[in-house]
Amino acid sequence: MTKTDNAKPALPTQPIVELLWKNPQGIRYIAEISGDRHILDVPIDLIQRHPALVTIRGKDPSDLSLLRDSMKKTEGPVYMPCVYIEKLATNSLAVYIADGHQRLQSAKENGDERITVQYMARWDSVKAALEGAVSVQFARYETTEQDVVSLIRSGELLQAQIARLTGYDESRVSRLAKVASPEVEYLYKAVQKGVIGLGMAGKLVDACKENRDKMIALRNTFARKYQEAEGKAKFWENKIKSSKKRWDKKTKDKARIATYFRDTDWSAWVDALEDDEGIENRDGQLVLRIDGAASRVGKSGVRIGDVSEWSKEYALYGLFGKKIEEVDPKDLDDVLGDWDYLRSVLEAIRDGRPVPAKNPVVETQPPEPPAPQQPPMTVKRSKAKAR
Repeated sequence: MTKTDNAKPALPTQPIVELLWKNPQGIRYIAEISGDRHILDVPIDLIQRHPALVTIRGKDPSDLSLLRDSMKKTEGPVYMPCVYIEKLATNSLAVYIADGHQRLQSAKENGDERITVQYMARWDSVKAALEGAVSVQFARYETTEQDVVSLIRSGELLQAQIARLTGYDESRVSRLAKVASPEVEYLYKAVQKGVIGLGMAGKLVDACKENRDKMIALRNTFARKYQEAEGKAKFWENKIKSSKKRWDKKTKDKARIATYFRDTDWSAWVDALEDDEGIENRDGQLVLRIDGAASRVGKSGVRIGDVSEWSKEYALYGLFGKKIEEVDPKDLDDVLGDWDYLRSVLEAIRDGRPVPAKNPVVETQPPEPPAPQQPPMTVKRSKAKAR
């Protein structure tokens, strides 16, 4: 969401939000995220305790040393405190702590001069703030990936700061940053739809090296392919909806846009972007020159040696459901759990043997008939004569 987003109805607190955009009283506006929340960097002494909002805390603990030490290590609270804001008659703002009294106090005792907080725009009264703060006590707001992207787009925080505030891994934040700009927003939306992996989307952006013509060619080429896939998916979606027939999974997949990108050789797109002659003008539009790229690698995207036949090619696509460049580290757990089969596949390729089936059907043989039993041999002993 942005400051110019007027698609949703304004809340009663909109005048407060508009005042926050102007960074009054030393407040620094950072970004708006989902749930009508606004991230602010606030002078710590500006935040007050409201008598009605203190009651949710009960009695503050006398010793905050553990929390203070923890916040020193994390360079601030893991969960941002939440504030309630009132607009005063003087056109100034009164900022009250609603959730996070101990975190605020510990930050003060640590000597922090500023603190990052969340302003809940839906809290338009003390009563709403009180009820909302109680709810937050039981269910913390979980930061979504879209929230992280909003913070990146704000340009107000470093990636390390965003990672600390949101709990996201810094490497994930770094990958999101590559597709967070409005110019490549279409790639981020494609990532969300499963069309392309986040890592590969970042590689495409990196390959452009901020060259405007290459960025335009990438967008145009992607848009053409996406529109074609969208048309096919819509056709099957309507066909499936209009029939009471029970469709199999393979047919249902045809109603997904991502299905029509499975065979896309994204590496060829990267190569074209890195090539000085990799773009061309076609029908008045700059596009990537990737003719024949789909057949160059086939469906696997991975080759062993110079083997090109599908039957002899080790298909990572079959193991992961995506190409190796798009594999998420957590997908590796599935492969490691199947290591015995993976080894047999590699050995078969090395030895030129047919690739074994993952779950071969084993024909059961009837049991061997039991061997005939010989009666036990008995030996008669002669009785000793009585004397």
